[in-house]
Amino acid sequence: MDVSAKAEIHKYILQLAEKGCSVLLVSSEIEEIINLSDRVLVMSKGSIVNEVSGKDITKEKLMALCMGQEEL
Repeated sequence: MDVSAKAEIHKYILQLAEKGCSVLLVSSEIEEIINLSDRVLVMSKGSIVNEVSGKDITKEKLMALCMGQEEL
């Protein structure tokens, strides 16, 4: 997907969220997750292993969780 199309999709996701809609985003791009999410569920082997929300959604925290350094 080109950069402008991706930007339009991100804009639309944020507009939906502002209207109170729930949006399920599946991504392996950490920056995308940080910029578009107010709650993140981290999965491993088909199971949810952690949940992060609000100001706790940081690159460092998500990287640690993805590497299995912290679990619920």
